[in-house]
Amino acid sequence: MVKKSWLLFLVVSLALFSSCAVRIVPASSTPATPAPAPSNRTVINARLDLNAYPGSQILDLDNDKNGSSKLRFTVSANLETVNAHFHREISLRGWQRTRFELKSQATKIEARYARQGANFKYKLDREGNSNRFKLEIDFDDDDDDDDDDD
Repeated sequence: MVKKSWLLFLVVSLALFSSCAVRIVPASSTPATPAPAPSNRTVINARLDLNAYPGSQILDLDNDKNGSSKLRFTVSANLETVNAHFHREISLRGWQRTRFELKSQATKIEARYARQGANFKYKLDREGNSNRFKLEIDFDDDDDDDDDDD
């Protein structure tokens, strides 16, 4: 009976040890490097370090020395989705929205952002029912809230 117990102990021990095996893999000669970030990053406003909407096609981009910019682009997304993206990106950079207005039959958004004494006007306009958008970021100091719908 002692032999059977000893044999059973040996079999169970071997089974346990085999399930706890350590696998040693030789290290490669070159360390793994992360994949490079996609190079299709297009900065649409240098002062904000704001990138183009993902998957959009830029039609026209004009940047001023004071940090203002005008952008025309196409993307298959609605006004609310595009605006939410840009608002999130601008907010992540420390800017707070101080004014928000939905205009022109829900095809245009005007807002104002401020941070540490600086501010800018934000206009996002969807051209009709198309996939074309116009985004204006205006750092001019004049606080005219004109309703120009150019």
